[in-house]
Amino acid sequence: MMRRNAAFSSLPTEIRLDSDNPKLDQKHHLIEGEVYTRREIHTFKMGDVEDPELYAAQPIWEWQKTPMGQWVMKHCKDPTFHTYPDAMNYGYTILITAYMTNKRYTEFVLKFL
Repeated sequence: MMRRNAAFSSLPTEIRLDSDNPKLDQKHHLIEGEVYTRREIHTFKMGDVEDPELYAAQPIWEWQKTPMGQWVMKHCKDPTFHTYPDAMNYGYTILITAYMTNKRYTEFVLKFL
């Protein structure tokens, strides 16, 4: 788990949601003979709060209970949320990403988007 340092508040924070999967660092990976690509899954905005990771936990938890969240947690590798400052709205943008194959991504898009 990586925490945002107060001195570097403009840098994005990345925290993994599923610690059982191996740590993946690049956009594309070859895992078990298949190519996995990091994809943007879900995004939401928050207002200005002291600890954005703490306040993002509840909406992420609720999202994981939805059919989309359950599908992502079951079929994707390394689901992660990223916290970015939103200067235009004086808050934060939370982005959830995960690694998935092109076949799974097509299924995801057809099913949920």
